[in-house]
Amino acid sequence: MRRKKDSSLRIMKKKYLSEVPVLSIIGVKTKAYGHFVALTKQAGKIYCIGDPLNGRLLLTESEFSDLYEFTGFVMHVKKREI
Repeated sequence: MRRKKDSSLRIMKKKYLSEVPVLSIIGVKTKAYGHFVALTKQAGKIYCIGDPLNGRLLLTESEFSDLYEFTGFVMHVKKREI
């Protein structure tokens, strides 16, 4: 029996955090190593970032840039509408 897919995965390249859709995994660099964080919510100019190393962070795009170097890698999970 085949299971129905209720979500889709899309890999994309973006230049700015403001272009990243909510519910995405974002490739970043912190100091000298690569890392991944999740964009879980956005309200206006505030982004909710889930970081395995630092927990949940509420950041502006400028604050995000102070902590991370955005690589442009984005993996977006989109729930399929039925």
